[in-house]
Parts: sequence; structure tokens; C-alpha cells
Amino acid sequence: DTLWTQSNTYYLNKVIFVEGSAKLTIEPGTKILGKPGSALIVTRDASIYARGKADAPILFSSAAPVGKRKSGDWGGVVLLGSAPVNRTNPHIEGIDENDFRGHFGGSDPSSNCGVLEFARIEFAGYEVYANNELNGLTLGGCGNNTVIRQVQVHLALDDGIEVFGGTVFLDHILITGAGDDGFDWDMGWQGGTQFLVVQQYIGRGDNGFEGDNNKKKRDAEPRSM
Repeated sequence: DTLWTQSNTYYLNKVIFVEGSAKLTIEPGTKILGKPGSALIVTRDASIYARGKADAPILFSSAAPVGKRKSGDWGGVVLLGSAPVNRTNPHIEGIDENDFRGHFGGSDPSSNCGVLEFARIEFAGYEVYANNELNGLTLGGCGNNTVIRQVQVHLALDDGIEVFGGTVFLDHILITGAGDDGFDWDMGWQGGTQFLVVQQYIGRGDNGFEGDNNKKKRDAEPRSM
């Protein structure tokens, strides 16, 4: 288990994995700044407890100087869990296919990836290899005990938020200036969202929403709701 405190600024120099049964706790007001090629990935058996406050949000941003930050400066935040997914042995995009830590999904609809509340994720979406970028926030197989609430994703290079299966519910979400879709889901997501605002920028991005079930097997179960 690891604690990141508000008194420090944390620089991600590479892809950082929270592994095993470990929990990463992040205090309100903490700044996490990512360099090119970096990301924060909470693997299937681990969890995050990042509960900011309205007047002290947790910031995930680019390590570039203010005023020079841009989409794709770093990877983003990835949470993986063991909730049902309609694809066999799925592996999250943006992580090397040979790295077992990218696997997600299972049979536990209540799988708890942790808490992300009063947080802002910005300038994410680093292209790890050709046509394979991470999103601002990626949720793979996260269950209904996961708390995603009061979160903004700003200027992601790919999708603002993409949900791959699971039963996670999102509440009070703001997505601004995504490079692709604002909010994207597939692989049998059976959760929901309430109070979601997607603001697309002129000349940038694709759809406000993209919803799929399983692009290779459209009747696969569980079906995206």
C-alpha cells in the first residue's frame, strides 16, 4: 500500500502499475504530472482511493510547463477490475499484449476498482504505438462498488472516458475537448451514468457518445445496456 500526499508533486516517468492487492491512496489537492510514455494503471486485483474535495481536487496532468501542455503529453489513468465482460480473456488497449497486468474482467459484478472523486485528468492519451492511444480515463471490468464521481477529463488525445464492460456507475462527469469520442462504451457495460456533460470543441473530436456491445460478436452477452 502506498500514500501520495498533498505536500508533494509526483512525476510519472514511465507506466506505473498498482499491482497485487495493493491500494494507492491519494490525498486531496495532490498533483500527479505525467511525462511522455507514462500512465497510471491500477491492475485487476489492486485498487485506488483518490477522494479529492471540491476545494482541493486531485490533479492528473502533463509534466510539461503550464502553457505548453497539450493532448497526448502522457498516457492517462486506467482502472481494471473483475466484473463481467463479453469478450474472452480481454486485454486493455494501450498496454503491451504480452503484459499480463493488462488483463481484466471476471465474474464479480461488485468488483471494486476503488474511488476516484473530485479529480481532473487532462492532456492525456499518449500514443503507445501506432493507432493505439490510451484514453483520459479507461475503466475495464470495474464493478458497481467502484466510485467514479465528480471527475473532469480535459483535452484527451483519444476518448475522454472509455468503459470496457463491467457494471460501474459514473456520477457528475464533465468531458471537454476529447480528440475522439467524449464518452465511449463497449464489451457489455451494464452500468450507468448520471449528470454527464460532454463538450466537443469545434474542429476536434468525433462523437459525443459511442456505444457498442461487441464489435466482433454483436449478440455477445452480457449486452451493453
